[in-house]
Amino acid sequence: MLTSIARMKRLRQTLGLSQREMAREFKVSPGAIGSWEVGDREIPGPIMRLIEIFESELWPTGDNRPNSDRAIQTLMHTFASSTRVTDAELLAKLRVSLTSYFDESLTKTTLMNRVQSLALKRLIESLGEARGIPMKVAQIAAFLDARVPQGLRDVLEEMQAHGRDMNLQTVTQILTEDFGHDPLNLFLEFSRRPVACASLGQVHRARLWSGEEVAVKIQYPHVRARMLADFKETEFLDQLALFAGLDRERGRLLLEDFYQTVLSECDYLSEAAAQMRYAGIFADDPKILVPRVHLAQSSARVITMDWIEGRTWKEFRKSASQTDRNAAAQTISQFFAKSLFGHGLLHADPHPGNYIFMDGGKVAFLDFGRVKKVTPEICSDIHRLHSFVITRDREGTRAFAKSNLLFQIRPEFDFDKFWTASINISNHLHANNDIEISRDQLEAHWQAIKDITQSGTMRVSPEFFWSMLFAHRLMLAGRENLRAAGNWRENLINNMEK
Repeated sequence: MLTSIARMKRLRQTLGLSQREMAREFKVSPGAIGSWEVGDREIPGPIMRLIEIFESELWPTGDNRPNSDRAIQTLMHTFASSTRVTDAELLAKLRVSLTSYFDESLTKTTLMNRVQSLALKRLIESLGEARGIPMKVAQIAAFLDARVPQGLRDVLEEMQAHGRDMNLQTVTQILTEDFGHDPLNLFLEFSRRPVACASLGQVHRARLWSGEEVAVKIQYPHVRARMLADFKETEFLDQLALFAGLDRERGRLLLEDFYQTVLSECDYLSEAAAQMRYAGIFADDPKILVPRVHLAQSSARVITMDWIEGRTWKEFRKSASQTDRNAAAQTISQFFAKSLFGHGLLHADPHPGNYIFMDGGKVAFLDFGRVKKVTPEICSDIHRLHSFVITRDREGTRAFAKSNLLFQIRPEFDFDKFWTASINISNHLHANNDIEISRDQLEAHWQAIKDITQSGTMRVSPEFFWSMLFAHRLMLAGRENLRAAGNWRENLINNMEK
């Protein structure tokens, strides 16, 4: 056990505070901190209770080892080595941490804000150990909420590049089982360490014997089995529903949709087929690039595609001009709208990690694991609903709600609430001029989605509704994050008509 003196020093050093700054937060004289740390005076009980509160945020497992970075990782290492920590417990910890972090009703000192920010940052970092759904939910939650500071979003991007990776022995075993060759025989060159680590797999840079540079995405062992087990656990489903702001009964269709989409992401051959279809659709588009898939080096657990040079989302956001950011956001919007309305394909994962920004305003699109095929009839209804809402046709929307393929209304359907929520969700489409999505608009958009999901007056098709709202939400969050302006109404209308 650490002594009270060591605990005070550890807390102050972890937060990067001087003795004077610590004294200001504890409302004591600077000399008091110094005398407590050298042992000249005993630390008072009220100060020790404050230290305990801050320690509970930073070291939630109660680990008192002096190396704070190792202490924070204890939860994840326990998860990796035993069954004592479940995915449900990880989601619960993340949800509680986020709720506490954003609770504006609490009167927080500067020190408490710093403690909670650092604790949440380290929790998100450590979720890279868990992989699978906890890591995916952390990525989604941090990006969707405009209140999340950019520093925490940067942690997620770094986690993708530097997460805990499979060792080369495991990688070799997978490639040998699927292709009969280890990496050094299957490829002319193969990086020993991955260049990116995501929730379901990691990416290695390689070179084919024919000379092309490629990216090789390899799925983590047993990740699909663990996700299947998660969705059989009541506690896990409850925690997932709470993340969406729903109880499990009201969130049943949402959970079913999420279940189907995350499992489809585990089938890399299905992803390869979707990616090749997209590559054909945009083959002649000067602004959109979909990397070519190499089927001979792809399997259900491995997908190999052309290597694309360019800037990541983080690099592009920091270095691109306003003109380039606006153009890129317009290209991304065009990609999703044209896919849906022109070809009946809903790409339900417009996440920042899925883009590479190239010279000349060109954008490369990655990760086609969450693609849904949409029937012409449903596409037509999506088109109709957008048209009614964009033009604020209230009576047209009322008539549409009574007969459509997207959702069915119950007798207690509250049209006024639905109409208000629909207008708020689409507020960036009402003006026919350039608009930059603000944080307030993004928060209003999120509240409007909650209003629809919590109304309990619609029976919704999981084949469309939740994936569409999720993709729409991520798209809007991306525009806000890039600080991109554009005529989103014109962009959508032009691509709906093609």
